Amino acid sequence: MTATRREFTPEFKREALALLESSGRPLMQIATELGISPSMLRNWRAVRAGESDAAIAAALTAAGHGSPLRQAVLPSTVQAIRLRYGILRERRQSHSRRIPGCLTVPLLADQLGVTPHWIYNRIYNGTIAIEPDARTGLYLFPDGPVTLSAFQKPQSRQVGPPLPVPRLACRGGQQDG
Repeated sequence: MTATRREFTPEFKREALALLESSGRPLMQIATELGISPSMLRNWRAVRAGESDAAIAAALTAAGHGSPLRQAVLPSTVQAIRLRYGILRERRQSHSRRIPGCLTVPLLADQLGVTPHWIYNRIYNGTIAIEPDARTGLYLFPDGPVTLSAFQKPQSRQVGPPLPVPRLACRGGQQDG
């Protein structure tokens, strides 16, 4: 038998947090009364149902929290606590993106057998002439033998001025260059 995951409305979350802050009772007791796990209520309190750091700071200040140096809780304090406990505002991709017909810097580095830093270094010093893709913000190279051969020539050179890599661009799987 599979358990269904319960969804809670933002209003329910706000009311639960208001009850927690106004009652002065322990979090465990309120979570039990509401029929939710204490960790769920703890997470809601941390994230405040998507409110900004400034809104959370204002709510904490209104509830009477502060510091020895200030009467108010600063948004930067909320941000520091949030980051310390790994509560992020947006999900970020933790792996290389795959774009059909294109190679990102990490994927190209894998194919060339170099580090991504090697490629980024050459982009920043002008050896590789490429602009970030306007839509994704990534440096995209055409996925093909032209790209690999263009990179293998400058990589194998040890002495002398850097050879420029031909201007390559990749737009939605179509190659320029």
